[in-house]
Amino acid sequence: MITLQPMTPDEYARFKADMYEDYAQSRSRGMGTPIEQERIEGARQIDELTKDGLQSATHHYWTLRSDVDGNVGVLWVFVEAEKQRAFIYFIGVDEAYRGKGYAAQALTALEAAVKPLGAARIELNVFGDNTTAQRLYQRMGYQPSAIFMRKEI
Repeated sequence: MITLQPMTPDEYARFKADMYEDYAQSRSRGMGTPIEQERIEGARQIDELTKDGLQSATHHYWTLRSDVDGNVGVLWVFVEAEKQRAFIYFIGVDEAYRGKGYAAQALTALEAAVKPLGAARIELNVFGDNTTAQRLYQRMGYQPSAIFMRKEI
């Protein structure tokens, strides 16, 4: 079973450092833009969103903790109580632990965590090439609310 544990300062530092390249790679693939451009733009976005770090009242950074395997991944969520929504900025299960149902368990745990914070719904974006994540979200009851499309010519 997965529980959401608040990140420690060391876990947060590792998470944020890893986010820069991961996000740049995802943006570059998803939007067909040069990686160098996305490293700059992605870092700017991450820095702006995480400016308050672990002290943020609205951004929540959790380590996914399994009672069997220990720490298996991370979750970053923004809660906007006045709009009754939570937004998943990042969820990731470490490669060695994928396929064990941990992401689904984390999404279920997230529902219980954000409801008392004022969220009545959870939203997220997923890149078009991440079909594994899309299937997970659909299995968990998430529905598309907008679809961005592109055709290379």
